[in-house]
Parts: sequence; structure tokens; C-alpha cells
Amino acid sequence: MPFTNRSGVVEDDVFADGMVEDVIDALSLGGGMKVLSSSATRGYRKGVADLGAAARQLGVRYMLEGNVRRVGATLRVTCQLVEGETSNVVWIQRFDRPLAELAELQEDLVSEVAAHLGVQVRQLEVARALKKPSDLTAWEALVRGSSGSLSLRSIRTAIEHGRKALSIEPDYAAAHASMASSLGALVFWTGGDMASVPETELHIDRALALAPDEPNVLARVAWALCMINREQEALPLAERAAALNHNLAAVQGTLGLAYIRLRRWDEGIAHFEAERRLSPGSAGFFHSVFLQALAQLLDGRLEAAEATLDRSLSMNPNFAGSLLLKTVIFQATNREEGASDVIRRIRRTEPGASLDMHVNRLSAYLSHPFGPNPPFDERLAAFRALWESTPLENWSVQTAPKAASPS
Repeated sequence: MPFTNRSGVVEDDVFADGMVEDVIDALSLGGGMKVLSSSATRGYRKGVADLGAAARQLGVRYMLEGNVRRVGATLRVTCQLVEGETSNVVWIQRFDRPLAELAELQEDLVSEVAAHLGVQVRQLEVARALKKPSDLTAWEALVRGSSGSLSLRSIRTAIEHGRKALSIEPDYAAAHASMASSLGALVFWTGGDMASVPETELHIDRALALAPDEPNVLARVAWALCMINREQEALPLAERAAALNHNLAAVQGTLGLAYIRLRRWDEGIAHFEAERRLSPGSAGFFHSVFLQALAQLLDGRLEAAEATLDRSLSMNPNFAGSLLLKTVIFQATNREEGASDVIRRIRRTEPGASLDMHVNRLSAYLSHPFGPNPPFDERLAAFRALWESTPLENWSVQTAPKAASPS
């Protein structure tokens, strides 16, 4: 909807109109939602008496309202997202920028608004899809599998829902890309079990054939290629996705993964940080932090890697990947008791996972293509020996990472 200028300053009218146009562009480029053009809502510039009626007239599920006003030396943009069916405000956020730096920071401000809005709409739509009892669309089937937890169970659930989406709409590029990334994650998560690679490659080819210029599709395909050790092919696709829309969190995250697979640690970390700026409050935030820790560990920065892992575990205390890397750091710094406690936690978190599966995961994390890593074999042997000598029953509850308080 048209943003309101509450400053009483004429030039802020231009800024408010520009904000609307730029947020529309940023959301539309993502390909994840349909956004009406500003011309469709120009008639509402003087306000809306009945939001529900306006939503029905426009044919939209959500409306973004906003205003700009000056507060001292700061320009404040306040946005609220309204659900058309109920007229309920489902999200509200305030963004402040120094007036003196506004020209330089306007693009950053638009990206931040669009990032917050994109995350909120997706969360609302996922919740809506989960509540729907039947008659799912392909998109609804797909998002039902997108929990963001990245456990072995959640990966298999994503594959199940991806197959359901494709049974509804066989030529759905996003579903093919999602299947490719989920199957690739299964290969990586199981420590290089290549049984799923042929199917992964089929979905990669189909997704690219159906949507060669869709940045989210390109990002997911590039992610899948990284998972099956084809990172040299992944990087050009991730870079093309960024050229199409660098303000997508998935694009930045995939670039980060491709760079660390190519041992370009600092470049990878920079893209993970950009991903988190573009996905505030995302359920998968912890995984980006985990990959940053992996890059630091492989680059020999053990202290920094441990601090970063602690951040990841504060967001998702039961993510086995972070816990496995924690044991590596404890063992590398001669803290065997701490390593034993973490192993007990892993065994309680995933009671069905075998020692061989965890060793395979560590192998995937620490060896090719991240290597060469000279103490690699010794690390795996030390982990195996510690696992076998660590009984489950004496696990120390006090050592378990605490979940972060909701923000």
C-alpha cells in the first residue's frame, strides 16, 4: 500500500514512494510471492476504511502498510503486515536510519525491510499450509516439508513432501530444485552414501530446464551440486543467481557453501553473514552459523570455531552436526571429558544413529573437498575410540547447551 509521509517534509513524499517501489521490486525478484504493482494500489493513497474489503477487491492475502517520519536526526520507517481476511496486524517493525547517511543507506534499508517481510510471509504461509487438512496445492505440499531443522528425519520428510508436490504438479521447477537439494543433503548427511546421487542429478537437470533464470531454483540446484561434490559446477550457478537477485538469503547461503567447499574461507564466511542479515528470525539460521564454524575449524581457527559453534547450539541445541564438530575441537584441545559429554548428548539426541554413521558425517565434514587435512585419519580414529569408551548412562546434564530465549 502507499506509504504515508508523516514528516510534513515534501522530499519525504518522494522517499516514501520510492520505498514502496523498491520493496515491490525486491520481493518480486525473489520469485516466491506475487506482489501487486504500486499502480494497483494508487487509489488508496488517502487511506483505507475497510482493509478486508480492500484485500478482497485487490485479490491479495496480505497488505503491507507503512509510514515515514523524522525523529531528530533520524528517518524512521514503520511497517506493518495485515492479513486481509481478518484485518489483523500479524507483524510490525520499525527501521531507523541517520538522515545524514540516508542516500548511501537507502538500498540497505530496502533490503532489510524486504528481508523481514519475506521471512514473515513465508512463516505465515507455512503455518497456513500445515493447518490445511486436504486438497493441497503443490506449493503447500512442498512447504510442509520445510521445517529447517536439518536432521536426518527432517530431510527424509522434505523428500516425502517433495514427491507429493511433484505428483500434483510434475513440471514444478521449485519442487525439482527442492528434491535435488534434499536428496543431496541426504548424501552429505549420511557421509557420502552415493545411492541417491542419480536421482539428485535427474532433479537438478529438470529444475534447470524448467527455470534457468529463477534465482531460488539456481540457488537450490547449486546447493545440491555442492552436496554431491560438484562444487566447481555449483559456483557459476550460485553467482548467476546472485547476479539476478543478490538480496535473497538462499542465494547468499549457497554462495557461502560453494566458497568454503573451494577452501575460500573468508569469502564463504562473508556470504553466510549476508545470508543471516537477509533472513532475520529464520528457522534455519543456526545452520548458516554452523557452516561458518566449519570454515573456521578447517582454516585452523579453533577458538573462533568453538565460539561460533556455541552460537549455533544456542539456536538449535540438538543439531548433531554442531555437536560432532564440538567433539573434534574438544579432542584437538585435549579436553577429553568435555568431548565425552558431547558424545553422550549426541547418543541421546539420535539414539538410532550408529557410530559408523557419525564417523561418515565427520568424514564428509573434514575430508575432501575441504582437505587435505593431515590429521584427518587420526581425528576419526580418536572419535571412534572415545565413542566406544563413553558409556551413555553417566551423561552430565549440566554440560548440555542451553537453548536461546525467544527474542
